Amino acid sequence: MKRYSYITLATILAAGFFTACEEEEGTAPGNDSQPRVTVYSFTPDDEQYDSDNDVKVRVAANNKAQEIYYLAETSDAVESFIKANGENAYYDKVVSSGKKVDVKPAETGDIYVTGLYGQNTITFVAVNGSTHNAAIVDFFGYTWTTISEGTYTFSEKATSRVGLEKVATSFQVCKDEAVTRYRFKDLYGIGKHLVMTDAELEQPVEGYSFVRIFAQATPFSYGSYGAINVRDLAEWQGDESYINLDYGCVIAENGSYAQIFVQYYVSAGSLGYGLDEYVAKKAE
Repeated sequence: MKRYSYITLATILAAGFFTACEEEEGTAPGNDSQPRVTVYSFTPDDEQYDSDNDVKVRVAANNKAQEIYYLAETSDAVESFIKANGENAYYDKVVSSGKKVDVKPAETGDIYVTGLYGQNTITFVAVNGSTHNAAIVDFFGYTWTTISEGTYTFSEKATSRVGLEKVATSFQVCKDEAVTRYRFKDLYGIGKHLVMTDAELEQPVEGYSFVRIFAQATPFSYGSYGAINVRDLAEWQGDESYINLDYGCVIAENGSYAQIFVQYYVSAGSLGYGLDEYVAKKAE
């Protein structure tokens, strides 16, 4: 005798109902059965923090999260620990060795995690008794090496638009990634750098490095037109032939001198361009 399995409409509806409840658990306010934490990362908006090595994290606790702890470690260290001991053991480590977040159940708060270099994993663990759940933020902290210190002189156009004439700054290099990056540190104020990348020319000029300045915001604004941005002429014109000694951005390999042709602009259009210069202090 053959057996037949019958699935009734009531069974289908019941299955659908329980599936929906399971998917919503932890997301519908007041219906959570476990502690949960949600995290969002931002670039620090406070001048005392360095966006290259510090990160702002918004921490949101659900109504069951009685306590939240966090621990920042290199991603390699986290991976090695979990591989040897398991995820739950690492969460226990976060609770026992990490810092407590001052966020109450069903509330949100901001914290700053500072002094990070290389690839890091910041693990947040929400706790309620013996139950815990985790969320992570990945962050890469850059290491900058100072090549020289000197004076950056802005073009007449920059002076009229931005109001800057001369600024003491450091010329720095970062080789943490495949493409070499450079910057003039704090050029537009604390934590507001002018960042450049290696132009990687097929026919380099001996003794000099051509760099690209891709579109980036300054902390300045122009009347009702909003934020002033800066970029090199090659990006402005969409023409890499501007990467030359006449209109390009060129830096002496020893960091003693730089000529920087840049355009200033707002969303409505160009504010003009000019030649900035950097001259390093002479060694004593």
